[in-house]
Amino acid sequence: MTDDVAIEIRDLDVTFGVERGESNVVRSVDFDVYREETLGIVGESGSGKSMVALSLLDAIPEPGTVSGEVTYYPETGDPVSVLDLDPEELRRFRWEQVAMVFQGAMTSFNPVLSIREHFRETLQDHGYDVPEGMERGREILEQLYLDPDRVLDSHPHELSGGMQQRTLIALSLLLEPEVLLLDEPTAALDLLMQRSIIDLLREIRATFDLTLVFITHDLPLLTKIADRMAVMYAFDFVEVAETDQLLYHSAHPYTRALLSTTPDLTTPPGEIRTIEGNKPDPVEYISGCSYHPRCPMDEEKCHSVEPGLTTVGPEHEASCHYHGDVADNVPIRNKPRGGVDE
Repeated sequence: MTDDVAIEIRDLDVTFGVERGESNVVRSVDFDVYREETLGIVGESGSGKSMVALSLLDAIPEPGTVSGEVTYYPETGDPVSVLDLDPEELRRFRWEQVAMVFQGAMTSFNPVLSIREHFRETLQDHGYDVPEGMERGREILEQLYLDPDRVLDSHPHELSGGMQQRTLIALSLLLEPEVLLLDEPTAALDLLMQRSIIDLLREIRATFDLTLVFITHDLPLLTKIADRMAVMYAFDFVEVAETDQLLYHSAHPYTRALLSTTPDLTTPPGEIRTIEGNKPDPVEYISGCSYHPRCPMDEEKCHSVEPGLTTVGPEHEASCHYHGDVADNVPIRNKPRGGVDE
């Protein structure tokens, strides 16, 4: 991992107007993605992870609105202010600079088109030489251990779930992007196929010099691929650290609770834990620390003063007033384990 910044996010907000008021699903998020790293974003369902990823492409669905700054730094050329791109610039930016693999490959394909037609359409829409691009597509499919002839001549439903996911990854790499966003790319796959996809992602990152942003609720899975991990709670990041540091020296009560609720195959059903309390409501603003209603270290200061991310160690930030006392007060019940290998 280098310290070159590929994407810089500052004061990012995503809101939706709903009957009960304004639903704020990303709140004042600041973070950087480093070139050629794999950044893992983890948190409970509904914490805002996917909204962050869509914001990087200015792809928040209507009637949502996004504000703040998203700056992309290509390896060559001038920085790109993503949220200021016009529709044509944005169309070219997506896939050519930053591409995304969505959860559930089957819903990402047009069921009436063959895979070959998907590849050709992508090349044509971006003005690429089709024969040359198709040859590149064949090479990528081979690198992902797929038979190009069989895959290209198939319709999406004729491929297994694992083949669909690998084909979608190949399609996302067709226009040679520098950054690949992956939103729960293994959610619908069994454990063996999850492991296969993780191994493939490691390979393609090295082969194509990619920067990966991997979004999931599956913390053990993330430990097998992420260089750094960012933990989301209540629509903001509450802890960011290199993976080993976060696993063994986490400094936020939510991160430690999340680690304690992660079962493995040896965990008896009666010992599987949950985090007490309710997830935050995007319409109802919580003053002070967003985690204080569920936190065992809750103090008066937590109700009124928002902690914000604070440096707690080398390349390690946490959003907790009492981060120095967390290890003594919030023990981790389960030893962190990597789910795809163990």
